[in-house]
Amino acid sequence: MSPRLATHILRSAKKMTQKRLWVLVFDGMRFDTWDSVVKPIILTKFEITEEKTYLCLLPSVTEISRKALFAGATPDKWSDYNGNYTDKEYNLVQKMLNLSVSERRTRLNFVTQGESDISQKKIDDVKDYNIVVYNLSDDWIHSRKSNIADLNDEIKQMLTNNILPDLERIKEGDDVIIASDHGFIELFEEDMVRISSILDINQQVYYRYLKNISYPGGIKISYDTKEFYVIAKGRKWFNRGGKFDRYSHGGISLAEMVVPGAHLKKITIPKVSLRLDTPESVSVKEDKMLRIIARVINDGNKPCDFEICFKTDKREERRMMGSLSPNDEEKFVFETMATLDLASVVCILSYPDINKKQEERKKLIRVIVEKRKDKVELDLGALDLLEDKS
Repeated sequence: MSPRLATHILRSAKKMTQKRLWVLVFDGMRFDTWDSVVKPIILTKFEITEEKTYLCLLPSVTEISRKALFAGATPDKWSDYNGNYTDKEYNLVQKMLNLSVSERRTRLNFVTQGESDISQKKIDDVKDYNIVVYNLSDDWIHSRKSNIADLNDEIKQMLTNNILPDLERIKEGDDVIIASDHGFIELFEEDMVRISSILDINQQVYYRYLKNISYPGGIKISYDTKEFYVIAKGRKWFNRGGKFDRYSHGGISLAEMVVPGAHLKKITIPKVSLRLDTPESVSVKEDKMLRIIARVINDGNKPCDFEICFKTDKREERRMMGSLSPNDEEKFVFETMATLDLASVVCILSYPDINKKQEERKKLIRVIVEKRKDKVELDLGALDLLEDKS
């Protein structure tokens, strides 16, 4: 199996930790939602030590992709300790973690729908392995009519109000894995493929895939000889008539298939530290555009707002604002026309430290301006003398 398949997320976690492990699965979370909404909130309490992107198994639905995530294997290899096929998540994750029947009762805490009141009591029972599934953006999004931005606002509220307080149970030294089983995609009527009513389809037609139904125009995959799936290509989707949901998943698209896998540690000592990286000198021809690229890197474990300012020795000044999550960086470009009297540019980075005290980083960049050989300067001072004599 490719190391980029999501089946490797928990297998890798099992190898890297000898401590108490938390696996937080945000069901249905798209990668862009993770990157722009979820991660910035998570980083207020945790620091990411490793992050990768993975591809979930197809079809990108819970019954395949989430169970494969827990099993660390494709469906044809799902089995219990007796070698019998099973698709029960609890049994799959137990075997993947190499826990015996007696150990799973004492060491494994497996909670689905972690945001429900009943599940809250189960989460309180912290054990060596704590697997918690949060329905961040799966079942409830299908009936929504709002756009992606509004969905992300709902996800932000759910994460901040309901989920983040749960994570206070995680202690210093615990290992934390955050993952998603699949994403979702928006369906458009013009991309619909209507399925023939002649077929005996029953409940085997899903918007983004068909189960055990052969049909042209899709990609056929199978993990064993008993069942197969025909998955819609691109943005195409299947419909046998009637109204359809705005959002769905199960098909082949980056929005559905690309999922995050991140290893985190709880922040115990907050650290705010930004670094400024610039060239020591730049060369440019006279009357050409001088271009300086500065990088700001967040070496701390907390998000940070900052200001970066470029000042030339000719009193030209330009200010820019930015914000960085831990381990991230951003590039800033300063441009100005190069003249012979331009000798240097100072780059100044300003940001508040953990105690809100203003920190400042400065870099002096020497500017070497090459004089134009084709440029002729005329001294018209003599004409002024003639005018005085007249």
